[in-house]
Amino acid sequence: MAVRSKAWEELARSEEAKLIVLGSRRLGPRTKAALGAVSENIMRAAPCAVAVAPRGYRSDGGFVPQRIGVGWIPNAEGEHALGVSCKIARSTGGSVEVVTTTSAIGTLQSLDDRARRAVKDAVKATGGKLEVAVRARVGKAAEELVTARATWT
Repeated sequence: MAVRSKAWEELARSEEAKLIVLGSRRLGPRTKAALGAVSENIMRAAPCAVAVAPRGYRSDGGFVPQRIGVGWIPNAEGEHALGVSCKIARSTGGSVEVVTTTSAIGTLQSLDDRARRAVKDAVKATGGKLEVAVRARVGKAAEELVTARATWT
């Protein structure tokens, strides 16, 4: 369902949505997961987890994600997103890249440590042995996820 105003937030809350899936902007191949202004606003205000489908996902038919990017925050929602990402990667034989952000450089190491502990727990919960990279950065989550996506091969 295409919802272009704040109505999406009310709908997600009223339906107790667990996930909002967004499409990507139609840009070049190095920016397949770039977000537009509406998508960025949804990511910032969403009352639940948000997934961004790569460009071409619908038309590819047999598309199987090999690299799952997840924005992790140190709360129950972040843990859930990480767990789901690890389950998807395990079932597809793929890997996970965790991106977590802070606005203060002084908290970066602490955030990185927390993310690595969360990854260890999530990997253990999915049966162990799963390739997971952690990128803790100073910046905005949506921008860092797009930057991370541009480096994946």
